[in-house]
Parts: sequence; C-alpha cells; structure tokens
Amino acid sequence: KPTIIIPNGRLTAGHQLKNAKVYQEALAAVIVTEDELDDDSQILAKKIIGLLRSQKILQGLGNNFGKFAKPNAARDMSNMILTTIRRQGRRK
Repeated sequence: KPTIIIPNGRLTAGHQLKNAKVYQEALAAVIVTEDELDDDSQILAKKIIGLLRSQKILQGLGNNFGKFAKPNAARDMSNMILTTIRRQGRRK
C-alpha cells in the first residue's frame, strides 16, 4: 500500500528518519518530516492530494513497499528466540 512516513527526527540519533529514508530511497514511501509539518500545516494534505493524482506513483509505491514485506517474520523471530533459549539452556 502507498505509504507516507512521518518520522520523529528529534529522537536519539535520528533513527526514525534514517529508517524512513531507506524506504524513500527505494521509492517505497514518501517522507513528511515533523519540521515540514511545523513549517506548513497543509503539507500532509498536499502530499496526499499529489499522490492521489497519479495512479502510477501510487502503484509504484505500493509495489516497492511490498518488496520489504516479510510474511513469516513473526514465525522466524520466534524460531530464533527459541533456538537462542535452547542454546543457553545447554550451556548451563
């Protein structure tokens, strides 16, 4: 799905902004920073309207965002956690 990310760039080391830029550089999302929102209260509406005017851009954003999907992420993470727990149990 087309995504607009509003990262909090003021948090420690700007991690949200850095992570958002990964999606933006992959043409998978649009970023609106909090500073932009502070400077222009209409910026989010303008971005949404701009996106809605181009089905091609919306589709591209959605397709590119989908490339980041990890459909089995929860299962994979739980398997890693269980494996780690088992290894720790063997060491005791």
